Amino acid sequence: MDDFEARNYAYMFELFGQLAKDGIVDLQTVMNALKYIVIYDWNTMAPMIKYLNGTYKLKNNPWENFEWLAKETAKYLNMDIEAPQAAGPGSVPDRW
Repeated sequence: MDDFEARNYAYMFELFGQLAKDGIVDLQTVMNALKYIVIYDWNTMAPMIKYLNGTYKLKNNPWENFEWLAKETAKYLNMDIEAPQAAGPGSVPDRW
């Protein structure tokens, strides 16, 4: 995945987080719709986001609402934000 694709993919979750944070959409509805996907995708993309923030010398994290949404969803689902990653393509951790 190149920078453009990664930024756009992360932006989707960033937008959901911003809309929920501002009360435009119901947070619980967003969390019920996305469930563990937002947590898994945050864990997967966090290193890339850190790299992009460094590469573009960003002072503020433009994906802070993505991170917030992942953390709120983890609390809602009573999961650790650092949930184990899948072992490979097509595998799902036993926990999920």
